[in-house]
Amino acid sequence: MSHAAFAGAALGMLISSIESGFDPQTTILLFTLGTAIVLGPLSEKAKLSSEVTLGVLFSLFIALGFTFLALIPEEGAGTRNAMELFWGSIWGLNYWDFFWLLLVTGLLIGILVLFFKEFFAITFHEKVAIAAGVRVSFFKFFLLCVVAIVVSFSLKIVGALLVYAMLILPTSCVLQFVSDFRKLFYYSPLVRLISAGGGMLLTFTSDISLSQVL
Repeated sequence: MSHAAFAGAALGMLISSIESGFDPQTTILLFTLGTAIVLGPLSEKAKLSSEVTLGVLFSLFIALGFTFLALIPEEGAGTRNAMELFWGSIWGLNYWDFFWLLLVTGLLIGILVLFFKEFFAITFHEKVAIAAGVRVSFFKFFLLCVVAIVVSFSLKIVGALLVYAMLILPTSCVLQFVSDFRKLFYYSPLVRLISAGGGMLLTFTSDISLSQVL
């Protein structure tokens, strides 16, 4: 999803360099939701897991993303925001961005509370979930769409390079210490919050710039 968002953002920047006023968030959302809609049926028809299908799509999205970036005019409006595509910027948020983030966060919490048992069942064991009467295919596709929306609205803050890490690394870290799904569910966001807050605090208190690191 993060790589689909990268390709969508690059296309959005290309369009905004030609047509001023265009919001790249539109193409980001289209690419991520399109991937979510295609990924589920494609995995089932090809008899491949979602991970394998994503591995195949990875090269396509990376190639599309860099192709769109290469097509942006040197003096275009999209060029000025090219670095934000990779790194993101919390200072680049406006009131509308903040509003949409709050709305998406509220919807996400509501979805997780309402369908916690179903999500737990399909991630724990699909065959057991089917035996219990859970509509596995529907909730797998639903979960993919939820992830797509979260990734698309997070890209502007953390960037294409870090959004994947923010999704995977905190949960992988917590998984080393707990085996209970509920604890994993509660502790993972806490680790994300601590790591993100610690990173921001480090940038505020440190004089090290990106150019010095590179």
